[in-house]
Order: sequence, then C-alpha cells, then structure tokens
Amino acid sequence: MKKALVTGANGFVGSHLTERLLAEGWDVRALVRRTSNLRWIKDLPVEIVYGDLVRNEGLDEAVKGVDVVFHVAGVVRALDQEGYVRGNYVSTRNIYLASEKAEVEKFIFLSSRAAVGPSPGKVRITEDAPIPPLSAYGKSKRLAEQFLQSRRTIPFVILRPVAVYGPRDYGIYEFFKLIKNHLNVYVGKGGYISMVHVFDVVDAAVAAVERGKSGEPYFLCGDRDLHIKEWGHFIAEVLDIKPLITLRIPAWIALSVSHVTYGFAKLIKKPTFLNPDKVRELSAPGWLCSNEKAKSHLGWWPQVDEADGFVSTFEWYIENGWL
Repeated sequence: MKKALVTGANGFVGSHLTERLLAEGWDVRALVRRTSNLRWIKDLPVEIVYGDLVRNEGLDEAVKGVDVVFHVAGVVRALDQEGYVRGNYVSTRNIYLASEKAEVEKFIFLSSRAAVGPSPGKVRITEDAPIPPLSAYGKSKRLAEQFLQSRRTIPFVILRPVAVYGPRDYGIYEFFKLIKNHLNVYVGKGGYISMVHVFDVVDAAVAAVERGKSGEPYFLCGDRDLHIKEWGHFIAEVLDIKPLITLRIPAWIALSVSHVTYGFAKLIKKPTFLNPDKVRELSAPGWLCSNEKAKSHLGWWPQVDEADGFVSTFEWYIENGWL
C-alpha cells in the first residue's frame, strides 16, 4: 500500500484529493495546522499530523515513511507580497527539503495558472510561454516552481490549474452568488478564461504520480474557453436563472475601490478578495492555456462537462446553506 502525505488536506482541493486517494487504497497522512478546520476530513480514516510549513515545524516527522508528497497547501489571500512568499514559496521549499531528507519517491506540487502571466486574448499559451506572472500570488508560485527546478534532488511534478470550481470552493462561489442574484459582473473589457472542476484536478494529481515527467509543469484546464461575460450567461442558462443583468465596471473604478478595500484590509490585518492585483487579473485580456501536454504525458482528460459541473456545484451550495 502506497503512503501519501497531503498538505492542506483540510482545504478545498486537498480534501477531495484525500478522499480520492483513500478510495484508491492509499494510506493517507494529512498535514494540518493545530488551528485548522477539519470539517471535510474529520470523519475520514486518515492520520492527522500537526505542523507548520512556514515555520518548518513538524515536517520531518510528517514525511517520515511517506512514498509521495502532494503539496496542496498554499495562500491565495495575503496582506502583502511577503505573505504570499511565505505561504507559497517558503512553505514549498521547506516541505521539499524535508521530503528530500526522507528520500520521498515523488513530490507533486499544486502550483497555479497564475504562475505564468495573461494570455493574449483567445490564444491558448503553452507551459513554456515566457510571460512573467502578473500578481503577487502568481509571483510567489513561480518562485516556488523555480526553487524546485533549481534543486531537482527528488522527482517532482508541477500542476498549474486554472480557476478551479466544485463543492466546498469559496472562490468561484462568489461568482455563483452574483449569478443567483441575477447579476453578471465583469471588470474593464473582461478576458477569456477556462475553468476546471476539482475532480479533474484530483485526477491529474493522481495520474502525475505514475505518468508525470519529473521537472515538468502541466497546465490543467477544461476544453471550453469563453469570455468572462459569456461564462455568466452560460452559468445562468444551465441553472435556469432569469433574467440576468450584465454590469460592466470600468477598470479605473474597480482599481480605485480596490485600493480602498486593500488599505482597510491592511488596517484590520485581514486579507480581502478585492485588491489591486485581483483587479489587474480580472481586467487582463485572457487566462487561457493549452492542456495538450497534460493529455499527452499524463493520459489526462477533463471528464466533468462544465454544464454538469456547474449544476452539481450549485446544488451543493444550496444543500449546504451557502446559497
């Protein structure tokens, strides 16, 4: 029986990955903080270990006897650049070095599409596109990737999913909430994006263990590319929500408001979704990427059609009292 360590096992992607590994017969150890909410995994037959990825506490014990490390934990909201660097780069460096000492067989790193900058409109870029990351979050993920590429002591695979949606997600949830309230909101000219269901991300992570080539990054995205405004109409249609009011917010207004909310967030020391980086991302021309490399190397294919995925996700939000 293979033994896996999942960092961030209590989170959105990590909890789904943990369930999948258990279903496939893996022995799973979950690395979490003592303050973590374990609601998604508390009833699962997993070994809970406590540690701190940034402070480098408990990591040697966490990786002991482990075959594969799935490093899913990360920071998507922070008060400043240093917060992202600590949560995404420093944490990755620490767990990789611990994995190195333990001679782990493979290290699977969940990075992000944001580690590479925007695409030019409708163009699907490939993994080697020389486009620098746009946001502090993307830069921190790219720093983590660069560390792995410079170290290369144990085999590792980098996964770069686009916007991930599905049950338990808080990110795309905000978009669903607007649509349920009959609002389709986008910033500036908007951009072209694709999405990927959390089940498909989990599929890729598991496939990467046996088929992922060490040192290689893989974009993970669905096969449907739409403008952000069109995504709103698509979701409203599959959920049968009518009427839908489309509202375009000029980029300069959104940026001005984001500076105010960001300043307030720093004042109360609580990260916010709306910040200048997020506005720049939302108003970029596109975040498209090719999934051909993942299909070729991993034998992976997005299995969840967006229409089915949106309906099941929406129903989950309703059933769990989120909407």
